[in-house]
Amino acid sequence: MKKIKYNLQNKSVEQKLTDGDVIGLKLANDANAEVQQAGQNLLQKTNDLKLAHELQIKTQKDAVTATEDVHTKETNYNEMMTAAGNKAMEKYPKDTEKWLSLGFVLSADKTTSTGKPGKCLNLAVTTGDLHCCADLGWDKVLNAKNYLLDMNEIDPTVEANWKPCEPKTCTKSSATIINLTSGKRTYFRVTASNASGNGVPSEPVSKMIP
Repeated sequence: MKKIKYNLQNKSVEQKLTDGDVIGLKLANDANAEVQQAGQNLLQKTNDLKLAHELQIKTQKDAVTATEDVHTKETNYNEMMTAAGNKAMEKYPKDTEKWLSLGFVLSADKTTSTGKPGKCLNLAVTTGDLHCCADLGWDKVLNAKNYLLDMNEIDPTVEANWKPCEPKTCTKSSATIINLTSGKRTYFRVTASNASGNGVPSEPVSKMIP
C-alpha cells in the first residue's frame, strides 16, 4: 500500500521552504476544511522556518544560537509536514492522484531498505551518573549496524572542530561518553553507519558538563 514519502531527513532547509510554500498553498486551497487548516498550519511553520533561516544567514556573531533556532523551527516544520500529509491521506484514503496533485511524493512499495542508513533523529543528552560523563540517546535508525559518536567543544558549525568521543562507536541507540571536560559546553552528534557507508549526522545537541 502506497503512502506519502516525505524524505525530510535528506532535504535541505531551502528545499523544505520550497515544498512548504507549494504544498501548504495547495492544501490551504483544498475543498476539505480540515485539509485547508493543515495547509494553513504548514504555511505558518514554513514561514517560521524561513525567518529563522534568514536570521542564521545574516547573523555571524551569534551563529550557534541561530543554528539552534533553525533546528527547533525545522523540527516543528517536519512535524507539521508529516501531520499535513497524514491529514491528506486520512481525508483522501488511497487517492494517490490527489496526494500527487497536492504536491506530495509517494513512497516506493518496497518493504525493505538498502544502501546507507538515514539520519539519526531526536538526539538527547543528559548528565551522566559519573564525573565528566554524559548520556546520549536517540531513535534507532533502520539498517544501521553501528553509530559513530562525535563531540565538539568549540563551534558546531565548523566541521574541523568535530572529533571522536570516548567511546568512538556503539551498536545500540544509546551511549555513555566519558573523559569530558568539566565546566565546558560540549556539542554531540551521532551518525548511523553500515557496510554501504555513513548516513547524515544528527543535529548537534549541547550540554554543559558539570
